[in-house]
Amino acid sequence: MDENRVRQVVERYENAKALTSNWRNTWAEAARYCMPQDVDRFNVGYGGVQPLAAGGRQVGREILDDTALRAVPKGAAALNTILTPDGVTWHHLRHPDPEVMRDRASAIWYEEVNTLLFAYRYAPMANYKIARMAAYSSVLAYGNGVMFIDRGAKSALRYRASFIGDTVFDTDDAGIIDTAYRLILMKPRQMLQAFGEEALPEKVLDCIKAGTKQDEQHQVLHAVTPNLEHRPGRAGPEGRQFSDIYLLLDLGFHVLAEGGHDTFPYAVDRYLLGPAEVYARGPAQLCMTSILTLQRMKMQRMKHGDRVVDPVLFLPEETSPVSLIPGARNYGYMSPEGRSLVSQLQMGSLGWAQEELRDERQTVDEAMMVTFFRLLNERKEMTATEVLELLKERGALFAPLLALMQANGTSAMIARELELLDRAGLLPEMPGAVREAGGLYEVEYDNLGTRMLKAEAASGFQRAIGALAELANLTQDPSTLYALDKEVAVPDWLRSQGIPEKWIASPEQIEAKRQSDAAAAERQQMIEAAPSIAATLKATENAR
Repeated sequence: MDENRVRQVVERYENAKALTSNWRNTWAEAARYCMPQDVDRFNVGYGGVQPLAAGGRQVGREILDDTALRAVPKGAAALNTILTPDGVTWHHLRHPDPEVMRDRASAIWYEEVNTLLFAYRYAPMANYKIARMAAYSSVLAYGNGVMFIDRGAKSALRYRASFIGDTVFDTDDAGIIDTAYRLILMKPRQMLQAFGEEALPEKVLDCIKAGTKQDEQHQVLHAVTPNLEHRPGRAGPEGRQFSDIYLLLDLGFHVLAEGGHDTFPYAVDRYLLGPAEVYARGPAQLCMTSILTLQRMKMQRMKHGDRVVDPVLFLPEETSPVSLIPGARNYGYMSPEGRSLVSQLQMGSLGWAQEELRDERQTVDEAMMVTFFRLLNERKEMTATEVLELLKERGALFAPLLALMQANGTSAMIARELELLDRAGLLPEMPGAVREAGGLYEVEYDNLGTRMLKAEAASGFQRAIGALAELANLTQDPSTLYALDKEVAVPDWLRSQGIPEKWIASPEQIEAKRQSDAAAAERQQMIEAAPSIAATLKATENAR
């Protein structure tokens, strides 16, 4: 890449970062109470990044109420349970055309690809679980969670969470993120591992060979932008939809690597996105008033407690101070009548404040999704119908926002994973029917979030069953139940309850069982009728 284009990349990054100044202030305020370990990273160094000091510094000591601090990891666990639960196949791949999916080879191929995705994603060296939880925590605190997906040296896929303070992105005309700039701190040996000896400048190579300044951190800019000179079908970076470049900023904008991608390598989860906004607002921003109120209320309670245990004293005249040491003797502070000459400032009760604190903490917990775990505990004491009603209620509140998160970040992640596995030759050969249909795919999510959205239909099904059964009992007319197509409704209801597809009988299996039951019932009827038939035959024989 020529020097002029390199400077254009840096200039675009600086312009995009300048537009995030208000956002960075908002994020820094959220970090102060939700993720205090991030506070120092928002306003330091070139573009927000500088060599880090020794880790483990004590942070958050100025926090008086830690409700938000404790809520972030709990809320991240709730998001993971709702959207991407461990140990569960929470999405499936299929072709948009149902006719293609009726081809058995095509259906099996999509299932095999889906199974491979989960195997490589959750591989021990892929780092997916750690990156996912970090991204969810970032969503709760800052409204945006960023993950970088690439090939790993020891795994087919590698995931890395990106700090929002180090990442700047932009969108296309449809509001979809297509540009990202990320600043990375790298030591000389790390640059050698990532880019190879040929890509490093002489100063870095000299440090490596001499064994000096091995722990000095350098600022590397990773820029991914749309390829405006995209030429489909061409080999190399020209044929890719996105251009990719790594620049060593603190040594004259040295180009470390250049390439391209067909899919965007960053998956960005965004919580509540406003019109014409690139960055989203998160739960911490939405409940910041309650977070700040809790800090002030806790301060007032502490002041009140100080005055109770170390009270303000009123003395009759300027005398020697009263000793408050346990067992001390204070002379001259009792009148001849036995009345104390020392009194203390009377403090009112703060009993009312406890309820106010509880309400504000409830507001923070609800915003951070912590109350989701209370829902799981409540379910143990509820009937199935009550559970469905509660899921429907929670789904109306949370599911639309969570669906948007899936449509943005998770869908981009799956597209990126498929490209990497395909280029590595790790996907099974595509059947002819799929290839002729364009090799398209769509993602069908199957998690608690989607089941929340379907809870209305499941709840209505249970209510309908109860009402129809009661009506059939009153009228003694079983045909009343014929109005409900059980062969369609029951499997759909089972899916809404999270029952695995392989546990649900197919229409062919249901019909085979129905015929088997009918044959068994006929045989039983014949067996029960056999004595009567035998007696009739015997009576007829005797009559002759």
